[in-house]
Amino acid sequence: RSFVLDALFNKGPTMEAWVVTKLNMLFARLTKLGWYEDDRNQDVVEDAMKFVDAGTPAHSHLGYQMLTTLVTDMNTPTKNRALSDHRKTAISFRDLVLLKIFQLAVRSLTHLQSLPQSPPVLVEALLSLSVACLSFDFVGTCFDESGEDMGSIQIPSNWRPLLEATSLIKMLIEIYTQQVSPTSSLAMECLVRIASVRRSLFTGEQQRQAFLSQLVHGTLTIFMTQQGLSDHENYHNFCRLLGRLKTNYQLNEIVAVDCYAEWINFVAQFTIQSLR
Repeated sequence: RSFVLDALFNKGPTMEAWVVTKLNMLFARLTKLGWYEDDRNQDVVEDAMKFVDAGTPAHSHLGYQMLTTLVTDMNTPTKNRALSDHRKTAISFRDLVLLKIFQLAVRSLTHLQSLPQSPPVLVEALLSLSVACLSFDFVGTCFDESGEDMGSIQIPSNWRPLLEATSLIKMLIEIYTQQVSPTSSLAMECLVRIASVRRSLFTGEQQRQAFLSQLVHGTLTIFMTQQGLSDHENYHNFCRLLGRLKTNYQLNEIVAVDCYAEWINFVAQFTIQSLR
């Protein structure tokens, strides 16, 4: 595992993309299988920070890619391995490091947004990492939005401060409006996931209403500007976001948002145009 990390750090920026992908997969699998064998396997955030702190965009990109591959692998049952072993490791990973990884992604995105010109490749890598974190199977239910009974995402309570901060939704809307696909569609994918968090995550109804208001105002801005909707992936994810608002919030909550009348008119026009 140390050999793989050294190889990625020293040679990663000059390696072929497929070699880096395979090394990331090897690092992730070694970490997963050795999760309980050696405590150093659990220092994944510290391992990634060595890449981020190296100071070059290429190294930062490698660090974010490495974490994305790890989160995805931890969330995927390993062939020929007992499902109970997979869940035990996945739950430990969720409790110990998943929030730290998501905080790193949000913090890094916030920093990039404050720069006059942020490298699109880093923004895309961080959004991919964020999507992987928000797509994690938190309670082992294998959430599937294609079914008729679309549930909510069971994000743990210790994620509350990060998701109640309305700055997160505002930042993702900004990234969506400033970037082009596939970066913009990844930002919208994050919003789709965030819109699906469980009701009980919020401190109270006031915080939940403020959260919903941010989402409605964000979608209203997109309706008014039509920003990015000519791209198929953006369009598809925007439709999914509207669907999640309908599924996860009651009508009386949406009506209570100050711009509801204008927003619902746009939704109606958008729906008719889409069907046409």
